[in-house]
Amino acid sequence: MFGKGVHIAVVACPRQDGYVPRCNRAPPLAFQSTCHHDGSALGRPFADQHVDELDDVVGQPDCDLLAHPVKVPAWDARTSSFDFAGYRAAFEAKNVARWLEYYTDDAKWVEYRHTDPPRAPNVMSDRAEIGNFLERVAALPLTLELSDEVIGEQRIAFACMVTFDNGDRIIEHVIAHLRDGLIARHVEVEAWD
Repeated sequence: MFGKGVHIAVVACPRQDGYVPRCNRAPPLAFQSTCHHDGSALGRPFADQHVDELDDVVGQPDCDLLAHPVKVPAWDARTSSFDFAGYRAAFEAKNVARWLEYYTDDAKWVEYRHTDPPRAPNVMSDRAEIGNFLERVAALPLTLELSDEVIGEQRIAFACMVTFDNGDRIIEHVIAHLRDGLIARHVEVEAWD
């Protein structure tokens, strides 16, 4: 049968509720539900296998949110047009000229911290204003280290550990929105020692 296509259909009988009969074990392609094994599964929309791209859940009927806990990401880091390795190198080296190349001309940088709460965050509104801020950061006696990055087509996220020479630290969590491979909106939440 080499070279032949095969179609496999999985059918759940109403009284099986997705389990292998008399074994009480879920098969590899289980139609799991919140129903009791001995209860009737009539009316369950087993054929309803719509995958909403916003929910990112594969093979899960819309009506059974606990059916398949395995999620598939809506993006693939290999398809991102953002050069995170280059961004990290510029960021950690505090190379302001290279660092700024990763921001759009009209980029916004929003900071939430103890002195800038959600009702009044610190907002920088363009590349020039962001550049002035980065120049001040680069002149400070501190080191920057990025970690825990998540890279997508439309957004990136990462943690930044700021360590001052005196040992004080700031942890920042950043979500950056991308446009044409550049950061258009940088939003961070900071916690200080």
